[in-house]
Amino acid sequence: MVAENPLFAGGRYYKKFKATVINDIWPEVLFFTLVGVMVTMVSEMTSTSLAISNQMLTVLGTVLGLVISFRTSTAYERFSEGRKLWTNIAIASRNLAQIIWIHVPFDRVDKASGMKKATLPIVIEKKSMINLVQAYSVSVKHLLRGEGGVYYADLYPLISLLPRFSTHVEHASEDDMLPLWRASDMDHDVHKTIREDTIKSVSRANTAPLPDTKEDFGEQETRETQSWANSMRGRSHKKKFDPELALPVFLSERPLRPARNPPVSSFYDYFPFLRLLKPIFKQVSHFGDKPAPEPTSARTRNFMGKKIRPEAADSNVPMEIALFLMTYYSWLMRQGLLTPASATAMNNAIASMQDTVTNLERIKNTPLPFAYQAHLRISLW
Repeated sequence: MVAENPLFAGGRYYKKFKATVINDIWPEVLFFTLVGVMVTMVSEMTSTSLAISNQMLTVLGTVLGLVISFRTSTAYERFSEGRKLWTNIAIASRNLAQIIWIHVPFDRVDKASGMKKATLPIVIEKKSMINLVQAYSVSVKHLLRGEGGVYYADLYPLISLLPRFSTHVEHASEDDMLPLWRASDMDHDVHKTIREDTIKSVSRANTAPLPDTKEDFGEQETRETQSWANSMRGRSHKKKFDPELALPVFLSERPLRPARNPPVSSFYDYFPFLRLLKPIFKQVSHFGDKPAPEPTSARTRNFMGKKIRPEAADSNVPMEIALFLMTYYSWLMRQGLLTPASATAMNNAIASMQDTVTNLERIKNTPLPFAYQAHLRISLW
C-alpha cells in the first residue's frame, strides 16, 4: 500500500497532530513543568531553597544523553535494516516473476500423445504462479502486523486458486480444511469487514458500460477530452488517491477485511494517564445495566493500551506460499522445462524470500533487553 507522511500531506489538523510526538509526551512535559514551577515558587517565596548543584545536572544530562542516543540509534538501525529487507523481497519477487514468465517455455509437447499443448492453460499456469509471488509480500505484511488468516482484500484475490481441503472435495468436511484457510478466531471480530455497499459503489466506479454505437463512442471521447482539459487546469486538493480503491472487487465465502486497518484512536490515546481510571468510567457508564461480557476477539488492546498479540495459529501464510512455489519449481525440474541456469536462479530467489522473512520476524520479535528498558525509564524520570 502507498504510504504518505500525514505531517506534510494535506488533510485534517488532528491527523497532523497525531503525526507528531506531542500527543505522547505532553503529560510528562506538563508534569515536569508543574514541578519546575513549584520548585521556583518555593525557592523564591519562602526561606527554603530547593536548588541543586549544576554539576548534578551535568552528570545526569550526560548519562541521559548517552542512554537516549543509544535508544535512537537502535531504533534507526532496525528501521534501516527493515527497509533493506523489504527491498530484498521486491528484488527476489521481480526476478522470480521474470523467470516464471520468460524462462518457463510456452511451447510444450504432451509426452503421452506427442501433440503440442494449448497455450491458454500454460498462460493461466504462469499467471497463477506470478499471483502467488505477488501474494508473498502481501502475506508478509499481514504476518508482521499480527493479522492472521488470508481473508483480506489485498491477499485473498491472489491466492483464491489454491486448494482448500486436504482430501477430495466431494468427501471433504470442515475438519479437512487446510490450515491456510482457517481464519484466526481471535482476529475475525477485531478487523472491520468491507461493507456490501462499498463493494457495490467500487464496482460501479471500476466497471463502466462499453459503448455500443458510433454516437456512444463520440460521447465517450468528448467526456475523456473534457476530463483531460479539466485535469490540466488544476487538481483539487480535496481529492486524494485511495490505494484501497485500486484493489479488485472480489466476492468470497467470508467477508474480506480491509488491506489496511490501523487501530482506532480513542480518548485514552491523548490522555494516557486516565487509563488508570478506565474501569471506574466503565462501571459508571454501565451503572444499572447488565452488559454481556466482552469477548476476547473484540478487544484490540489490553488494559495499558498495548496491542494484543493474536493467538498462535497452525498456519504461516508466507511459508505455505513459499511451499507452493517450491513445489512448482520441483515440478518444472521433473518435467525438464528449466535450464540449469534458470533453475538455480529460481531456487535462489525463493530461498532469498524465505531468508528475508526470517530476518524480518527477528526484528519484530526481538525487544530491547529488560535491564536497558528499566535503566532508560529510571533515567528519564
